[in-house]
Amino acid sequence: MLFQNNSLNICTTAVKQFAVDRVADVLSQIPTELTATSSLSVSDGLYRTTANAGTLSGYSDAINTRAVTVSVTRIFTLSA
Repeated sequence: MLFQNNSLNICTTAVKQFAVDRVADVLSQIPTELTATSSLSVSDGLYRTTANAGTLSGYSDAINTRAVTVSVTRIFTLSA
């Protein structure tokens, strides 16, 4: 017999444990929370800029997120 019954069980157990560990490692790399960062300054609790562009980056739940919407409010001050 090429393998004894005991060594086959040890090999099978090691392969199964490798698969369990691999799945856990892959799942740990998938974001499951929403995080966002920006270099914009904060004024009255809101991120603001006077430039016509800003940078926003972050992560969202890769499994359950279908869309991420960013609300943009434009406030213009007119003077005569």
